[in-house]
Amino acid sequence: MSPFLPGLVHTPATPFTPGRETDFDLYAKLIEFHLRHGAECLALPMHAGESVSLSDEEQRAMFGLAVRQVKGRVPVIAHVERFGHGHRRGPRALRRGVGRRRRRRDHALLLTPPPAMG
Repeated sequence: MSPFLPGLVHTPATPFTPGRETDFDLYAKLIEFHLRHGAECLALPMHAGESVSLSDEEQRAMFGLAVRQVKGRVPVIAHVERFGHGHRRGPRALRRGVGRRRRRRDHALLLTPPPAMG
């Protein structure tokens, strides 16, 4: 297996409408902005991009949009963990990761929670 060396990884922030809905049209434009400005890989949604504020359904919609928008131009890393879910973190992350694989994500990212949150 060859090592995964993604280069410059960008993490687009999640845009919201004034009504606090995810702004998918603006998100598609943000993805293009990142690609035009040197992103060699995208990781989403990360904590810098409001991942903890999004439901699983919203995250799935964002992943789907990102993969369609990228069209294979760069790898897409799916962030599958969510801090603060106690003992359910592992199984939930595994389900989310398997779902990402079915939707053709290139890689999955699972962060280890800080000891205080374990």
